Amino acid sequence: MKAIRRAKIAEPPKEVKASLGSLNATGNGALMDGDPSANPEWLPPKQLLKPPGQLALADKELDEELTRILNANNPHAPQNIARWNNKEQMYKATPNMEHMVTHFEFEGYLLYKNDDKKQEDDAAAAAARAEGEAKPEGVDEGTGTTEDAGTSTDAPAMVPAVAPDVTALQESRKTSKAPARNQFNYSERATQTVNNPLRSRSTNTEPPPHRTFSGAVNQWSIYDAYMDDAQAKERAKEKAKNAGAKGHKDDDKHATLAAEAPHEDMYHSSDFRKRLATLERMANQNTFDEITQDFKYWDDAADDLRETKEGSLLPLWEFTYLKEKKKMVLALAWNPACPDLFVVAFGSYQFAKQGPGVLCCFSLKNPSFPEFTFNTPAGVTAIDVHPKRPHLIAAGLYDGSCLVFDLSADAANAATGPATSGAGWALPAAGYGAGGAGGPAAANAAADARYRSDIKVQHTDPVWQVVWQPDDLDGNPNFYSVSSDGAVKQAILIKNELMLSDVIALHRNGTPLAGLCCDFNKANDHLFVVGTEEGALIKCSKDYNSQYLQTFEGHAMAIYRVLYNPFYTSVFLTASADWTVKLWDHTSPKPIFLFDFGCPVADLAWAPFSSTTFAVATNDGKVVVYDLDVSKYDPICVQQVVGGKTHLTRIAFSPFDPVLVIGDDRGVVQAMKLSPNLRRAGRGGAQLSMDDQRDRLERVVMLALGKGNAGR
Repeated sequence: MKAIRRAKIAEPPKEVKASLGSLNATGNGALMDGDPSANPEWLPPKQLLKPPGQLALADKELDEELTRILNANNPHAPQNIARWNNKEQMYKATPNMEHMVTHFEFEGYLLYKNDDKKQEDDAAAAAARAEGEAKPEGVDEGTGTTEDAGTSTDAPAMVPAVAPDVTALQESRKTSKAPARNQFNYSERATQTVNNPLRSRSTNTEPPPHRTFSGAVNQWSIYDAYMDDAQAKERAKEKAKNAGAKGHKDDDKHATLAAEAPHEDMYHSSDFRKRLATLERMANQNTFDEITQDFKYWDDAADDLRETKEGSLLPLWEFTYLKEKKKMVLALAWNPACPDLFVVAFGSYQFAKQGPGVLCCFSLKNPSFPEFTFNTPAGVTAIDVHPKRPHLIAAGLYDGSCLVFDLSADAANAATGPATSGAGWALPAAGYGAGGAGGPAAANAAADARYRSDIKVQHTDPVWQVVWQPDDLDGNPNFYSVSSDGAVKQAILIKNELMLSDVIALHRNGTPLAGLCCDFNKANDHLFVVGTEEGALIKCSKDYNSQYLQTFEGHAMAIYRVLYNPFYTSVFLTASADWTVKLWDHTSPKPIFLFDFGCPVADLAWAPFSSTTFAVATNDGKVVVYDLDVSKYDPICVQQVVGGKTHLTRIAFSPFDPVLVIGDDRGVVQAMKLSPNLRRAGRGGAQLSMDDQRDRLERVVMLALGKGNAGR
């Protein structure tokens, strides 16, 4: 920026005019004094040419200072360019354009002294120079003489001494493979990364199905293959004979080989599997006899001597799946019909360590091997067992898909064949059926789910929670799923298809929110609360899919679990990564109680026998049990379950026995028994009704809110 003035055209001084007029022309074109041709009258008059529209400015206006601003903008650059945005699926204006204009560009030819190209040229020149100096010696030896001419070539022998130097230098430059590097702006190709273009997740296609197969060839496997082929030929001959001749029915039965009906073979019959399961349970009972006795009869006698009513946890069994040692326990759920059966989901939270997942059903009667195993294409992140159809298990995967597994006898038999053994027992569609457990001798090999979501309508991010809901008006089972893509979907089981539909999209002030957990009100099933990764709690309803009923701002980090109380349906707990657990009333925007644990809280669970008791699993490997009726500030049990770098991931109470199952990130599930002080349903150990349990928690909540004594 600089200030300039308008310039005025000034006339030359009088002295200059006089000197110009006194000049005369000479022979070489100069004007001399006294020359009559120097008279200016013969010259044409001088007239100042002005454009017709020129302004006539006064002296004051000419002396005015004007401000001139210089910028680097290119006036010819377009300003209305619009480009297609693949992410937002719309045309968007490009605000920034390139304003640089190249007026002149010159490629230099100078090289650094230490440059590789310069050193190669110097080496080539030195080699050519040495070759040129050595060539005259060969001429003296007779190579440079001509017998026909008879003259000596000593005089011109030194002429080609310089020519090889130049030619060698030119050839070396032509044959040089290494390009000259730019010392001012040079970067190796290995450091230049490729920026992949952004693609919408909705354009991803379903990956082709793949299966891992491995086998070994040995002498006995070849022999078995030949024997199977020979038996197949014999069966074909018997069928041809029986088709041509009409014999007795008993003769036809005897003629039919046992291998013709593999499902009726002894090794694949349900009775044989049950006997194997019974034998396996007997072996496990003898192996873990002391633990079984503690599970049945142990009670900590020290609970009667503690004045603070504190309790303890007794470790019982450890459940692991040896084929998936490196997987984390991501979900736990008890079967509502079988007292000893619970479901475990294996996967991984880390994106870089994703792989196939496993869903296992363990029994307290057989801690050595799962009853059922289902392999999934991705890690299983969420599970839930249907409360009225205990053979149906809903599962959410890390890739966003939802599956439904069927443990009924029909599904188990359909998936069981001569190459895969079935489970020792299966849950019938009407309820829990008697029978033995599975195990390695009789593990279910049904690797495929009965229902699978379509990739066109499934979630685009991991599914973190699935919750079964009452059947719809047509009697179809359905469940809700929450994902970090910000969508809450409803999945309906219609015939052999899993139909997904959007319920509500999570957002706050136009910003999408990532859902991590949810739970439905036990009294009003149309109300549910969703916990998000941003720490916001959203109260929603099935009847309103476009707006929220209420938003709670209570956590500063991600909410890992939200759970309604099974007795007092207006109260729920939340566990968050901000080291806190909070007790809420869904009619109040502020929490009732706050519990600080000093580390992230992975999971929590309400006790099924007491309305005021809940357990918390922390990230530092501790299990903390609170009873709000005993103390609202101090826990009644704090016990270290795992140590080192192992973290707890999930926790769940058994609805039938005083047992707590805890999962960690090493793929181990521990079963622990609660001492008498931890499983008291009421003061003095008395069993309370549902109404008494509700009044018990309601009294604690009302006292905390300052509303005095509460009653029904």
